This record gives sequence, C-alpha cells and structure tokens, in this order.
Amino acid sequence: MKKFFVILVLFVFGVANVSAITESELLDRLTKSYTVNGSTFQATDEQKVLIERYLDQYEVSSTHADYIVSKLEEVLNILKVSGKKSFYDLSANDKRRIIDIVADVAVN
Repeated sequence: MKKFFVILVLFVFGVANVSAITESELLDRLTKSYTVNGSTFQATDEQKVLIERYLDQYEVSSTHADYIVSKLEEVLNILKVSGKKSFYDLSANDKRRIIDIVADVAVN
C-alpha cells in the first residue's frame, strides 16, 4: 500500500475538488497528466499499471478516495504556492510537508 502512495507523490498533480469520487474516477485522475507551474506531471506507463492493479486488488471506498483527492490537493497547493516546477526544487520545509502528507495518506 505504501508503494501506491509513493507513486502518487512522484507525479504530483492537481485534482478538482469533488465529493463521493468512485474508484473509476480516482483511476482516471491518477493516470491523466496535469500541469503545475509550467511543468507537466503524469504517471509513467509502469506506474499506471501499478495503480490499476492496486485498485483492482483493493477496494477503495468513496470516502477514502475523497481523502486521497483532498491530500493531493494539499500537495498541489504547496507546489503552486512555491512556484517551483519540481519536488526537488522545493524548500526543505515544503518537501517535509509533502512527505508528511504522503505518510498520512499511507496510514489512513
């Protein structure tokens, strides 16, 4: 499960603020490309396969999917506010905040 959430942060992307997202909608959001501060982020083909397999193997409730989306929005906001184009260009504090968000999603 942790690997799935690490994959999410690798291609940090934005998602619309929604409620009661389905697994199918979650998959769509996790596998399309997003542009943040001029940089495009998208899961690699290998990451897409891992995401698909994870969602096929484990049931993700709409509540949990909504939670994932809200946490991804937090990560997106950190990137947008920073003005940076890459995780690696972020300040140590912003990197820590993103890592903490991913860790939170992994255990919740």
